[in-house]
Amino acid sequence: MGKEYLYLNIIIIMKKDGRGEAAIAYLCNDANGAWEILQSEGAYNMTSQNFREKGVTIWRVEKLSEREWWLIWSALGEYNTANKEIYQIGIKKGRGLLCVWVRIQNNGKSVNWFAYGY
Repeated sequence: MGKEYLYLNIIIIMKKDGRGEAAIAYLCNDANGAWEILQSEGAYNMTSQNFREKGVTIWRVEKLSEREWWLIWSALGEYNTANKEIYQIGIKKGRGLLCVWVRIQNNGKSVNWFAYGY
């Protein structure tokens, strides 16, 4: 399995309202270790090379705000999600961006997640 699975079936949906702006992309189903690859190297490598070349600072996010969670769940609400599906959600933050990767759990009632800020 190559890393090409990260770029398949991407559909962008913008949510814009009084609380912020987010874009969501369906990445793949968590098969053959996709989630572990994303967590260990894929997400950072997929996003950071372009930013590093432009001198942008990248950091791992350890905690999300209530507003950010609201945007994440609002964006996920655009899909009929299923267990083990993986999505990438981008949240605009002033002049920066928060990229959150989520894996659906418990029939859409919870998610595993990790995030990077730019």
